[in-house]
Amino acid sequence: MANIINGYVCQDTNQDGTGDIAISGVTVESLNTSGEVVENDVNSSGGFYSFNNINSGDYQVRQTNLPGFVDVSDSDGGDPNLINVTVVDGGVYSNLNFVD
Repeated sequence: MANIINGYVCQDTNQDGTGDIAISGVTVESLNTSGEVVENDVNSSGGFYSFNNINSGDYQVRQTNLPGFVDVSDSDGGDPNLINVTVVDGGVYSNLNFVD
């Protein structure tokens, strides 16, 4: 089974820290422990991004901001621009979401 990382990038339109509408055209990257980009994806019109066939290991998922947007929050509650994930064989890591 392939390892998968995916989620959404959304906009917080009412300043409550929660994503309200999808943002498309955002570049999302998976980074290895050396900070090197392993894979990148420009998310879809529904705000969805996905990395398929990721090898096991530790990663950070990073999203870039479109002009006029700033980071608000993300799924792991730390740096709102980075999500840490440890991938094990056969793992599907969904709902790794970013809010701008």
